[in-house]
Amino acid sequence: MSGNKLLAAVLALLLLTACGRHHSMLPASGGKPYEVLVVGDLDGLLTSELTRPVAGLPQEEPCFDVSAVSAAHYNQASRLARNIVLTDIDASRHTAIRLRYEQDVYAHPQLIVTIEAPSLSDLHRQLAAVGSRLRKLLSQAETARYITALEERHGTAESQKAARQFGLTLLLPPEFSASKQADGFLWISDDGKASQRSICLYTLPLGTDLTAGRDSVMALHLPGEREGMHVGTAQVLPAETVHTPTGDRKVIRGLWEMKGDVMGGPFVLHAIADSTRHRLVVAEALLFAPGMAKRNEMRRLEAILHTLQPVRQ
Repeated sequence: MSGNKLLAAVLALLLLTACGRHHSMLPASGGKPYEVLVVGDLDGLLTSELTRPVAGLPQEEPCFDVSAVSAAHYNQASRLARNIVLTDIDASRHTAIRLRYEQDVYAHPQLIVTIEAPSLSDLHRQLAAVGSRLRKLLSQAETARYITALEERHGTAESQKAARQFGLTLLLPPEFSASKQADGFLWISDDGKASQRSICLYTLPLGTDLTAGRDSVMALHLPGEREGMHVGTAQVLPAETVHTPTGDRKVIRGLWEMKGDVMGGPFVLHAIADSTRHRLVVAEALLFAPGMAKRNEMRRLEAILHTLQPVRQ
């Protein structure tokens, strides 16, 4: 099973268990989203992997906020951490490197990942692959938690617009109350002042270059205050194919800018092929948050995009 397919299966499992388990006997976990406790991090290997810069942001921010303790200081209090990474180096019990995870062992919500390896040198040799899988697994867990929160509390009016116009379901936070609707285009936002989160839905013909397509749509539907101003692409990373429980989708990340102005910020775009109607359905999240950290908000916005799926008939 490929890495992406494995992670898609993990995400589906996390969502199912989050919705189906009872946690009344467990204390609340400590820490904020994207905080990770690393236990027994020999040579700081895992901390270095978990604090790699997030791709697609205008400034450098680490993938996770990491704190580390020795195995001797892994006590009752630290076991309540939201995300915990353990190492188990033992050649007598492990013949290959494996990532094993458990949910809600001591608290809720909680993910404990144990990295099993025969030796420290084996972990060194495969560190890049282990780090990539670990970052994705922890990110998927946080995504699942946010989606569960959206399922419990979300707005309805703007979500219904998406369903009516595009035949899709989309879970949006209640504060997403501003919208702009046109033929084949929908903009929904929290309409914040100091910062603003927005979701755009639109369609493109199958085979359209996503960057060129988004620039065309944004120029038409998201103009600036003065003539000639419009949202465009400032920087884009290579597209990737992501396997999700509801099917494959193309994902691109990058930076948007207001042409003719100094506004800008990060964006992430999910495109789903609708072969029946010979179109791409695009959901795009944009963030405008000058002078602020952007990692967590962008990850929450992308979690919203993961709730996008066709309406069940």
